[in-house]
Amino acid sequence: MDENGAGIAGARVELRAAAGGAAVVASSDLAGNFRLNLPAAGEYAIRAERLGFYLYQGRGQRFDAAATQLTIALNHV
Repeated sequence: MDENGAGIAGARVELRAAAGGAAVVASSDLAGNFRLNLPAAGEYAIRAERLGFYLYQGRGQRFDAAATQLTIALNHV
């Protein structure tokens, strides 16, 4: 979502395990929703980007085996 709470279509969302390994990547739909299937529970670094918005980078987000909802706010440039 953007800083006003509107969904952002076409944002690239990448999660990478803190222990290393390949990144898991998704793109948001028209409503700003995305789905990722992580290989394992653990700590992940988050990167989200879309043209016209500032890059979001977060470190140390913990994900468990259960389904988790993640909200990322991107601010307009």
